[in-house]
Amino acid sequence: MVSTAVIMATYNGAEFIEAQLRSIQSQTRPADYVIVRDDQSTDGTVSIVESYIAKNNLINWQIIVNEKNQGWRLNFRQLIIDALVTGADYLFFSDHDDNWSPQKIERQLACFEQVATADLISSDYAIEIVGDGKLSGGIPYNFPKDEILSRYPFDMKKNSIYRLGWTNAITRNFAQKIIDIWQEEIGDVSHDTLVSMIASNAETGYNLNEELGIHVRHGGNSSGTGYLSLSSPHSQHLAELKRDMHYFQLTYDFAQKNQTIHKGEAEKMMKFYEKRFKNASERRFFATIFQAILDRRLYFDVKGPIRDIIFIFKK
Repeated sequence: MVSTAVIMATYNGAEFIEAQLRSIQSQTRPADYVIVRDDQSTDGTVSIVESYIAKNNLINWQIIVNEKNQGWRLNFRQLIIDALVTGADYLFFSDHDDNWSPQKIERQLACFEQVATADLISSDYAIEIVGDGKLSGGIPYNFPKDEILSRYPFDMKKNSIYRLGWTNAITRNFAQKIIDIWQEEIGDVSHDTLVSMIASNAETGYNLNEELGIHVRHGGNSSGTGYLSLSSPHSQHLAELKRDMHYFQLTYDFAQKNQTIHKGEAEKMMKFYEKRFKNASERRFFATIFQAILDRRLYFDVKGPIRDIIFIFKK
């Protein structure tokens, strides 16, 4: 029988975390391991989790507290490593402020059985707005309504998710390959975007077009904040280009190492972002103009080249 591990990164989630712990405990197919890694919360999150584990005698659950704050991206990278140590066959990502449907693990495991080549299975979800939360874009991508299980489309320019990270389940083999290329010094990429991009490039990502949980939008969500605008400084433009460059570098590293079907396209996008970052860093006006013309088909949208030109002159 296959084994499963749920991994949850926490930081100041005291208001919502117990409801999510209950939804994980209530699964029709219980998780074999649940690992919570806290990033130095100051609001009692750790004591809530510890108390919940003790009260319910959950011997296969544990919480680990980081010695220092790592940031949520590296915290989740470490959780993937933690889960690999358990030997679990499938890893289920979890946030501390959403709620799973009771059949989530069971339904996604059934999808892995149905599609032997799948590395990642995500799912649809409902959205609940709480307090000062905002909708912030809704569902990232519309899969065909007449399909139960849809494969991620290949779009070499897309550097974002098809579904929120907490809906994702991945195979152990895929997780190990991700960790093999994702070194700790690359701390600006997120686990959900990275696995989504790589699974899309490898054509091994699928979405179950069925709501398997509720995404709770509130003022403390890390998603949907910090976007670049015309009032942003040049340094933020550089930081976002560098992050995107890292995503495509890692996607190419994976594609090259595992000889995925779209390796050539991954290499093309990696070199494109390396050039964009170099031009922006050195404020190379004419080189930026030439790239905007010659590589216009590689930008995600028409705003990209305009943004590159404008930010050459920003402080």
